[in-house]
Amino acid sequence: EQSEAKTAKVCFMIWTTTPWTLTANLAVAVHPELDYVILRYEKDGENFVSLVAAERVKAVVEAANLKEGQYKVSRKSVKGKHLEGLRYLHPFVENNPTDKDAYTVIGADYVTTEDGTGLVHIAPGHGIEDYTTGQKYGLAVYSPVMDDGRYDDTVPDWLRGQNVLEVDTIIINRLQEKGLLFAQGEIVHSYPHCWRSKMPVIFRATEQWFISVDKELPPTASLRKQGVGGKSLRDLSLERVKNVRWIPVWGQKRIEGMLESR
Repeated sequence: EQSEAKTAKVCFMIWTTTPWTLTANLAVAVHPELDYVILRYEKDGENFVSLVAAERVKAVVEAANLKEGQYKVSRKSVKGKHLEGLRYLHPFVENNPTDKDAYTVIGADYVTTEDGTGLVHIAPGHGIEDYTTGQKYGLAVYSPVMDDGRYDDTVPDWLRGQNVLEVDTIIINRLQEKGLLFAQGEIVHSYPHCWRSKMPVIFRATEQWFISVDKELPPTASLRKQGVGGKSLRDLSLERVKNVRWIPVWGQKRIEGMLESR
């Protein structure tokens, strides 16, 4: 088995409905208590050794139209928790674009065997679950997508400046050229769209700032002189509302309600 692995491509098999997010991949997640097995197969003249969830083997080989005799499955299995910490090479990004650790196997309880391979690609900058899991493992919040929906200069040069909603085919072809595409297909599933433009929504992390409206201002001499020391911004805003002449008058109640509840 060891000699066979030396002549084969050893990989973690993941699937995604958004190939454009693979550019921002920083980890692969497994379920700590799921059983994983080794799937050996030949594709395009090359031998592969892939890790997949035991419960997903049948669906995985069917997705690639592999017949009996074209693949082997290990008799032994291993729990996902024992895979944590293993490392891998990104399929097309040569160097880690972040200043934190990346390209490692991590654990996540939300990984299921309902679909896919039982291994989930993690891009902390492009999904709430990915972000939360990434924070747990100290991954960077990496999003190489600019405000206009195009890749920035941290991605491979063949993707720079490309609209992320138009690169799926480009990425799939690159994976195929590198001999790393196991299978592809089309599925019908729900995906969020903007209610105004009707365009697909891109999930990406952005830098944001927040104001603590309930924190009391420090009672410094300067603030006490202004009569605001020891009060919160919410309190001060509600006081100021009463000094405004409202047209129409019901506007005051509306704004007061917003200030009190938000």
